[in-house]
Amino acid sequence: MPFVITEDCEISVLTEAGPALPLAATLLYSTDDPFAVSVLLRAGEMGDITWRFARDLLSQGVRYPAGDGDVHVWATGRGHHQQLRIRIRGAVDFSHDVEATLVFRSADVNQFLSRTYRLVTRGQEAIDFDRELSMLLAEG
Repeated sequence: MPFVITEDCEISVLTEAGPALPLAATLLYSTDDPFAVSVLLRAGEMGDITWRFARDLLSQGVRYPAGDGDVHVWATGRGHHQQLRIRIRGAVDFSHDVEATLVFRSADVNQFLSRTYRLVTRGQEAIDFDRELSMLLAEG
């Protein structure tokens, strides 16, 4: 049975369309996919939107700008006012392309990452390929 870690956050979303928008978000980590983290955005009328990317990318972005392709992560500010920004770009569904910057309090992200690394330390991530294959074959 997988273990799941969550961190609820109040974030701001920056887009080219206008001013920053406050939004509820949840950071998620599951031992089912120990290499990845997810950001669940509670986007009101659009419904929930989930972005999944490498846990190491999030961890690197806390220390220095990181990312390639659809997800980029970097820290801004100092001390109590430090923020972590996650730039996402890509298709949400077949009708919406999204490009936005998610602004988190760095303290929230650091707390979340600490909890994930206490559960599964870096370098100890593993996937049970036999179980994954069995599940795929069972789905037919």
